[in-house]
Amino acid sequence: MSIVSQQTADMKNPKEHFAWALRNMAFLGGVGAITHPSYLAQWSEHLWNCGFVHGSVIEKLADENGMFDVTKLPKQTIKFQESERGPHHTYNNGSHWVPMSKPDPVPIRVPNVEKMTIQERHVLIAQLERAGMVKEGIIQPDMAEEEGE
Repeated sequence: MSIVSQQTADMKNPKEHFAWALRNMAFLGGVGAITHPSYLAQWSEHLWNCGFVHGSVIEKLADENGMFDVTKLPKQTIKFQESERGPHHTYNNGSHWVPMSKPDPVPIRVPNVEKMTIQERHVLIAQLERAGMVKEGIIQPDMAEEEGE
C-alpha cells in the first residue's frame, strides 16, 4: 500500500482527500513521522467526516466570479461528544466521535445539599455509606424537627 501524493490523490475519495497532507508530518525534534498508509487513510476520512475540505475542491466549484454553491461541499457527519461522566479533558476515554444526529446526553446534575430536606440528606448519607464513601455513624436528627417525621 503506497501513500498518495497531492497530484495522484482522488479528492472525491475521503480516504485520499487529506492523506497526502498528513504524510511525514513533523514530529518530535522536527523529524517527519513515519506513519502507515492505513492510518493516514483513516485520519483523512475522519477529517472529511468532520466537514473539512481542501481549497482546491472549492476552487473547482467556483464560477468565473469566484462564487460557488455551498450545498455542494461535503457535509459534517460526525461530532465530538464529551463523556457523560468524569472530567472533560483529553484523557477521558469516555469522550468519542458520534454521528451528527446523535443527541447530546442530558448533563448529570449533582444535587445541592443545601436545598435538600433533612430526610433527603439522610438518604444521601446512607447511599454514600453503602458505597463506602463515608464511615457509618449515627445521624443526629435536626433539633428543630420532632423524631418520627
